[in-house]
Amino acid sequence: MGIKHEDVKATGDKGYASEWNKDHTIDGNVDVNKKQLLSMAIENRTDYPAGPVAGQVIYRTDLGYPAVWDGSGWRRMKAEPRTATIVVAASDSVDTSSADYVCDGTADDVQIQAALSAVPATGGRVLLLEGTYNISAQMTIASSGTTISGQGAGTILKTSGSMNSGYCFYATGKDNITIENMKITLTADLYPDGTIWLDGSDKSTIRGCWLNFGASFQVYLTGSSDVTVINCYIADSDTLIRAISCAGGRIVGNYLYDALVGMQIKDSLSFTVSANTIDEVGDEGLLIDNTGRSAFVGNVVTNSSSGGLVNVNSPDRVTEVANTLNGGLTGATTNSEVVHNVLT
Repeated sequence: MGIKHEDVKATGDKGYASEWNKDHTIDGNVDVNKKQLLSMAIENRTDYPAGPVAGQVIYRTDLGYPAVWDGSGWRRMKAEPRTATIVVAASDSVDTSSADYVCDGTADDVQIQAALSAVPATGGRVLLLEGTYNISAQMTIASSGTTISGQGAGTILKTSGSMNSGYCFYATGKDNITIENMKITLTADLYPDGTIWLDGSDKSTIRGCWLNFGASFQVYLTGSSDVTVINCYIADSDTLIRAISCAGGRIVGNYLYDALVGMQIKDSLSFTVSANTIDEVGDEGLLIDNTGRSAFVGNVVTNSSSGGLVNVNSPDRVTEVANTLNGGLTGATTNSEVVHNVLT
């Protein structure tokens, strides 16, 4: 171990007692042999230091709490950490004092993924505070019963780095998932697979989100039952909402904009699709493919190049009522009610 004084002396020069009270730097570890460190204070500062190492501790005087670097991000030190609710702050969040994880603005998916992985098997909530999160990799929802909540349009997830594949959020075999109240958008010339993929995730909900990700699919639902997509703004992809092999779903009150296909329901049963607006689609607004016992009511499709509502493979026992469809209604159905639609 070596101790360096703030005042550097040439060999042979005398040092003074007053100089000993100045700052020193210690090279190497200090072993106090199980003794106490009395009247000691950790480093006080108003920002997070660059280049931290795992276990490094500071005290944020501006925020009023100590924080430790856990190898992936700065985490607030608490006497009783929460388990059911985990709070993640962006690097530019106004107040990070309640956060369990604090992002640094680079690969913020690391901290969000750590929070998702910390949700107990019984479920819990990951709360994303307002601010901008830079996302460079897919994040996987680890537990059933997980809710991921933002603070509305003030919580913004942006792609960064080299994210040209995968989904922003992905869950497989996890039920009762809720993703709500956030904006997910594209910031670079990247083309990931999609924004949200729920695979075999029953009783799950996507609510109040702004999805503008420049992806193959914004919302991709596979093999899931009783799923809901409600009150979302979804734009800019090949297909905005795609549901395959699902049983029971509600897609209600969404605004879908700028895609090849607005919405595709394929090989599924018991869907209610109502009060959605679909605008600026290069092909079909609503594509109903081999889907039965479902209702499509009160939807509006405008500026559709290839058809407002297109039935493929004779959907069985569907209700197609009171829709306003630019591009018309085409394709055969069986045992169905198709009435009071306005074709433009």
